[in-house]
Amino acid sequence: MIKQIPSPHFTKGRINPIKIIIIHISTGSLTSLTNTFTNPASKVSSHYGVGFKGEKIQYVQDVNTAWHSGNPNKPTYPFKPGETPNSISIGIECEGTDLSKAPVAQINALSELVKSLCGKYNIPCDRAHIIGHSEVNSITRKNCPSPDLSILDKIVKLSQVTEEMVSVQIPKSKVEMVMKFMLQL
Repeated sequence: MIKQIPSPHFTKGRINPIKIIIIHISTGSLTSLTNTFTNPASKVSSHYGVGFKGEKIQYVQDVNTAWHSGNPNKPTYPFKPGETPNSISIGIECEGTDLSKAPVAQINALSELVKSLCGKYNIPCDRAHIIGHSEVNSITRKNCPSPDLSILDKIVKLSQVTEEMVSVQIPKSKVEMVMKFMLQL
């Protein structure tokens, strides 16, 4: 379930189709993130937030442009003329200070959300289309969502798992252990 907490900070509509998902780290709690996104003075937002316990919040509707990435600054993502990071993306902000140290529940919820958005908007679920904020701004956001960007490879891998690929039943008591193992692959 995704809780709805509207942010006033967005541009109505989109000028470009959704092509990428940009993952961020909040450097704080889900509560402080929500307070920032709903504060009339902040002028920042993201489409979604994902908490440590797997909570998912939608702040800006996908059909609108959230204000989450700013302008490119030595990006590694190949933006085309007329594209801005916000205009072609869905932004997901994650609670915490380093996504590579996120709890399993948060990684699972994030992967589930990424998988859902990729399916809904026909976004290829790969590292060329699931990027970190540091790939938009490699200068002042170099640790967003983590100094270790291999966590994004793991998110993509988990997001690609389909029911057809999984044919084994895992007891609920062992799910966390199996997820920790998968994150190490």
